[in-house]
Amino acid sequence: MGVLSGTHYGAEAMRQRGGGVIINTASISGLMPHFTDPVYAATKAAVVNLTRSLTFLKEEANIRVNCVCPGLVRTNLECHSGAVLDAATQRRFKSRRAGLKDLPALEPDDIARAVMMLIQEDGLNGKACTLEPGKPWQIQ
Repeated sequence: MGVLSGTHYGAEAMRQRGGGVIINTASISGLMPHFTDPVYAATKAAVVNLTRSLTFLKEEANIRVNCVCPGLVRTNLECHSGAVLDAATQRRFKSRRAGLKDLPALEPDDIARAVMMLIQEDGLNGKACTLEPGKPWQIQ
């Protein structure tokens, strides 16, 4: 609901000032299966599809909408994932994610650079920018 509310109120404010750019945050998991957490993948796919479905705002209100779809990002959040779960569920959750901690990860600055590019490139609207460690960005 956060993406929906942010997009709704952001677009409302941007209409009043003559336009702008909304950048949603999804995940690479929104573009491909994510067997560790299928619900997460489904919610991120919804963010991608919402972004693509709002392209009409460019003509209607001079508002472009794009999203970033990063892979694993090195943040403190990963250390606390599953903290609100009961002990047994937390063990299952962490065992499914155990292999992820050794994978290459993006840095927060990588995401910031992609967001800036999506803002600055006037021709991009309804696009998803995928970011994976060691790979070039892809615009879909």
